[in-house]
Order: sequence, then C-alpha cells, then structure tokens
Amino acid sequence: MKTIGIMIVVLLMAVGMVWAGDPTSTHYILDNGLSVYIQKRDYIPLVNLVFAVNVGSKDEGPNTNGIVHLLEHLILLGPTHFHTVDEINLEMRRHGAQFNAHTSHDLMTFHLSLPAQYWEFGLNMLKEKLFHLRLTQQQVDKEKEIIFEELSQHQDDPYTLATFLAVETLFKGHPYQQPVYGVRPVIEKAAVEEIESFYKKFFVLSNCALAVVGDVDPEPVDNKIRQVFGPGAELEKSTVPLERDFKPVPSLKKTVKVERFLDIKEAHVIFAFEAPPLGHPDQLGLDIINLILGRGINPLLSRALTRMGKPLAYNLQTRYIMMEYGGAFLIYTSMEPKKVNQVRIELIKFLKTLWDFNYSKEDYPLDQQSEVTDYLEAAKNQVKFSYQQFLESGLNAALSYARNILFYKLHKDEIDGKREPYMVRVDKTTSSDVRNTASHYLSGEKYVMVTILPDKKKEKKVKK
Repeated sequence: MKTIGIMIVVLLMAVGMVWAGDPTSTHYILDNGLSVYIQKRDYIPLVNLVFAVNVGSKDEGPNTNGIVHLLEHLILLGPTHFHTVDEINLEMRRHGAQFNAHTSHDLMTFHLSLPAQYWEFGLNMLKEKLFHLRLTQQQVDKEKEIIFEELSQHQDDPYTLATFLAVETLFKGHPYQQPVYGVRPVIEKAAVEEIESFYKKFFVLSNCALAVVGDVDPEPVDNKIRQVFGPGAELEKSTVPLERDFKPVPSLKKTVKVERFLDIKEAHVIFAFEAPPLGHPDQLGLDIINLILGRGINPLLSRALTRMGKPLAYNLQTRYIMMEYGGAFLIYTSMEPKKVNQVRIELIKFLKTLWDFNYSKEDYPLDQQSEVTDYLEAAKNQVKFSYQQFLESGLNAALSYARNILFYKLHKDEIDGKREPYMVRVDKTTSSDVRNTASHYLSGEKYVMVTILPDKKKEKKVKK
C-alpha cells in the first residue's frame, strides 16, 4: 500500500480527532506498553485492525538495509509456528479477511479488514502472524526473489528512482538516507539468523500500537485485546530494553544535482526541499502549499510552467513526505528532453515569487476579488472534502490512529489541549501564513535536483 500525495494529508487530519473525547472511542496503554485505540463505526458491517510497529529503514545500517522490508514480506506471506501458509490463506478466505502490510522509513503497519462478526478471529490472527512467525532459510530465499523483482521495477520507473535518489541525497548523513526497499547486496546475503535478531529486538509490545475501527462494541473488544495482547500473553520477544536516540535530519549545506539515464523517451526533473517533520507547527502550511501547487483542478505549477498557452512540462505533481525526524517536499515534472534546462530555470524563478504571491482573494482590492482565483479557499475546500472521504473509510482511519498513538508524543500539545485540532487550524490559515511557510521552505536557495534523462546510447543502438 502506498500513501502518497493528498492521502498523506488526509491520514494526518485525524490527529486532533483521536483526542477529541469521542464517546464511541477509547484510547489507553496496557501495562506492557502496547498503545490501543478502539472506535465504533456501525454504518458498515466491517472491522479494520491495524498493528503498527516502530521499526523501519531508519533502524538499519549500510550492512542491514533491506532486512526490515524482508521481514515484512515474511510476516505477510510466511507460515507461523501453528499453521502453514496454505492453512492461513484458507482461514483468511473463510472469514472474508484481507491482510496487507507496508514498510516506511519510520514504521511497519499490518492491516486486517474483515466482516465485523469475525473480529475475534482477526485479533487472534494478528497475534499469530506478528508474534508467532516461523522463520526458515527456505522461506527467506523465496521472498528474496520477490523483492529483487520489486527492486528492478523501482529502478526502471523514473518517478520511483528519482524519489529514492532525492530522499537519499536530501537525508544524507541521517538513517533516513537508507532506502525503504533495501539494497540488493544486503538482501542477497541475508540469513535467517539476522532477520530473527531484528524480529526479536523490535517486535515487543511497548514498541507497538493497535487500532480497531469498525462495527464493534468497544467493551468486549477491550476485554479480548487484554486477553490476547495483555501482560499475561507472554508475547515479548526480547527482555533487553529498546533504546534509540535519533537526531533530527541535518540541514542541507548546499544545492546538490543528481543525474541518471534510463531507457525512456521523456525527461523527468524532480526538486526536493527540506520540510518539517510530522507534528511540526509548520506542517499545516506545507499541507496547504502542497494542494495549491500541485493538486486540484487548477494547480499553480501548471500556470507557472505555461508559455503562450502551451505547457513547458506535464505530469506536474507535488508531494509532502512527513517522517518523525524530518520531512521532504518534492516537485515532479516531465518534459521533452530539449526543455529540461528551461523548466529548471523557470521553476526556480517561480519558487522565488511564492513569498509575495496573492493566494487569497482577500489579498486584492474589493472591486477585484470576484475576478481572481482564490487558491487558498480552493485548498481548504480540498482538505475538507478529503477529510469527509477519510471519515468514510474505516481502514484509513485505523491506519492513521495506529500511527498517531504510536507517535502520540509528537502531538502532546493537542492531547493537552494547548493546540487547536488540525481542522480548526485549517479554517484559520491565512494567505500570510502560506507566504511565510513558502518563503521559509521553498525559497529555491538550497535543494536537491534529480534529472532522469533518456539513455542516448540506447537510442543510437535502436537507430542502427
């Protein structure tokens, strides 16, 4: 599963809602440290269970980069100490369950969706899959081949490759520079003992969070969770305290340019700028800018890269990646190879104007307001519409809540009532707020620029 673009914004809108005192929900921490969130939603007879584990590529090093991704595959697709893969798949089908997983720089998430009457089966299955994994070298080698295919696909896709290169360069010197999917040499030599070590170290309940959202009554679910995952369940893999001390992403010292060649026809230019981490006060401003620049019916980037009614570039997109210790704001563009330099120049020139751009009709005299585009209001409307869509998806809600209660310390101001909920602050955002945020993060002074160009050598071979 991939949470990119506007979905990242949407998943984080629920931060304030978790702590809003909703009578249909409950949040607590078990004595063994497991954070739990339960929310009743009775308009669809489904339940969504999400287990988040605080382990990602940030916890790897150059010699272990790819172990977490490999472990995710093994948990998702492998056997347990009690059942074979075929037996598990049969039971999943019998109960109408869908099981999936995702790995990021910060964490792993496992989500199970199924008819609400089978919620007890879901909890038991999550426990078995996550804490009773049976690791064998044969299964490890089988999953390696699947991951190698994924890596090949990523290297051949210009957007994915450019994103990897941009993030790796922007976060140089920090654990975030490790690719989420890992690197082939490490995965090739990965042994079951090494994976077992990661598994035992990080799969401890004090390092996890569980969210249950759906057509269930919180009280019996609470009782079952305490039975399945409580202190008496003896699920801890390690008795050694988990100690980590990650620093914020270091600032980029200077502009860095990276160039690669692929067997493609068009060129791609991706700019990456430093951005605030998850829960930072400036997160809201970047969320709004993301929508104004690269989303919606009339994104501002399209206007900036149009000359005499013709676009200089196409497939314009923006993406704001938020992590626990840092963030990145990415601008994607595609164009004819001969227009690469012009697009680079025009885009940087445009970004330097964001500090005094009129985002709202309120920036204009009263007699002009009916004739101008209100970019800020349009972005706010997108946020509200997307939030309503978000509320309708129990799975998205469970994913958001699991992540947020795992990293709840980042939102302590909202928990303590010292900062207004996200949606309230959206309404209060002004054009001046957007200008200040854009000026601080997207000035164009220091950035990473990745250019993916057609491989001319291959073109010549084709012509011959």
